[in-house]
Amino acid sequence: MIAAAIDVGTNSTRILIAETGSGKINTIYRTMEITRIGKNLDKTKMISKTSAARTVRVLKEYKQFMEDYGVQNYRAVGTRALRMANNRQWFLDYAASEASINLEIISGQQEAFLSYSGATADLDKTKIFKNYNHNSNDYLVMDIGGGSTELVVGSGSDPIMDISMDMGCVSLKEKFGNDYRHMENYVQEFVEENLKSWPGRVFKAALGLAGTITTLAGIDMGLEVYDREKVHHHMLTYDRIEDINSRLQKMNLSQRKKLKGLHPKRADIIVAGACILVRIMDFLGLDYVVVSESDILDGIIYSIVDF
Repeated sequence: MIAAAIDVGTNSTRILIAETGSGKINTIYRTMEITRIGKNLDKTKMISKTSAARTVRVLKEYKQFMEDYGVQNYRAVGTRALRMANNRQWFLDYAASEASINLEIISGQQEAFLSYSGATADLDKTKIFKNYNHNSNDYLVMDIGGGSTELVVGSGSDPIMDISMDMGCVSLKEKFGNDYRHMENYVQEFVEENLKSWPGRVFKAALGLAGTITTLAGIDMGLEVYDREKVHHHMLTYDRIEDINSRLQKMNLSQRKKLKGLHPKRADIIVAGACILVRIMDFLGLDYVVVSESDILDGIIYSIVDF
C-alpha cells in the first residue's frame, strides 16, 4: 500500500509518502517547507491569515503529490501551534476546503508517542550501541520543534514515560530575540523545573529528531548539500554541539545564512533550538545524541498501516 503522513508543525509543514507492502517503510518521497504557521502565536493566540495561506498553499501541493503517487491512505496531523490557536477550527476548515486535506490536532502525548515509534523503528544498533557500556534498556527520544519539545523514554515499541514541554525554537526566538544570555537562563530554569524527576536516568541510546538537531548535524559535517543518509544516525557530541552553538551566537544573521549545513530559513531560529538541546543534554548528563531522520512522519505511517 502507498501511504502518506503530513505534519503541520509550528515552523514547518512536511510530508512522507511511502510504500508499505514489504512490512516496513520504503520512502518514495519526503520533503518539507518552512511555513511558520506559529509565527507570533504566543502573543496573538491566533494563526495569521498570511501564515495560514502559506501553509495551505503547501498542503495543496502535498495533495497533488499524493494523487500523483497514488496514495491510498493518509493521516495529516497538527501539533503545538494548532493546539493553542484560538482560531484552529477556522484553519482546519480552511485546509479542508482549499486543499482537501483533513487535519487532526494531536495532543503533546500523542506527538511524543508518534515521534518515539518513528525514531526507534529502524535503529542501526551496531553503530548506536558501540560506545555504551551499561545495561540500560531504555531509549530517550528528544524532538525539538518550533513550539514544543517532546522527550520520551521507552524500552521497546511503546513509551514508558514522556513529557511535552511548551517551549520550542520559534517560540523561544520570538520571546528573547538575540538576547542569548537571558534565553539560556530561561531555558535552564525551564528544563530544571520540568525534568526535576529525571536526573540519574541511564539510557541505552539518546536519539534526537527534527530540524534543529538534523541541522546541527549538517553543520557538524559541513554539508554543502543536505544529505539525509549522511545525517541519519550521525553522532553529535555534547562538546561539538556546545561549540557550534557558541559560534552561531557570535555570527549575525547574514553570516549564518552562508554557513554550510544550515538552511537559510532556519538561520534565525537555530540558536534557540541549539540552546534547548544543550541545556537538556547538560541537565541529563548526556555525552552525545544520535541524530535520527526517522521521526513523527514515520510514526504516523506506522499508526495507519497494519504491519
